Amino acid sequence: MGRTGGGTFNLFLKSGTNQVHGSAFGYTWMQDWLANTFFGNAAGAPLTSQPFYNYGGSIGGPVVIPKVYNGKNKTFFWITGEAYRQSEAASTALAVPTRSRGRAIFRKASTPITLNKKSTIH
Repeated sequence: MGRTGGGTFNLFLKSGTNQVHGSAFGYTWMQDWLANTFFGNAAGAPLTSQPFYNYGGSIGGPVVIPKVYNGKNKTFFWITGEAYRQSEAASTALAVPTRSRGRAIFRKASTPITLNKKSTIH
């Protein structure tokens, strides 16, 4: 799921029965067990929320269309699906040139640029 060159394809093979039956599942990551990123730790930034939810289900049984077709012991259907929701923390380190460096003048010492109270770029 994701991060593949051509995508993924899941194939489910299941034998049919004359009773309708199915299943459901779901799970999530424990947020308390996640670690902060290297740059988040270096900047003293708190751990951002990174929820992950994976869930799905399936249902199957005989194909029956009243007064048209009775597929018991002959024709069966099976439908399944799976989905996930995920967000990840991201850290970015940027170098911002001063005006003199932007004009290719490197004689003066650079002045640090403060982004917030805890991080400084030199």
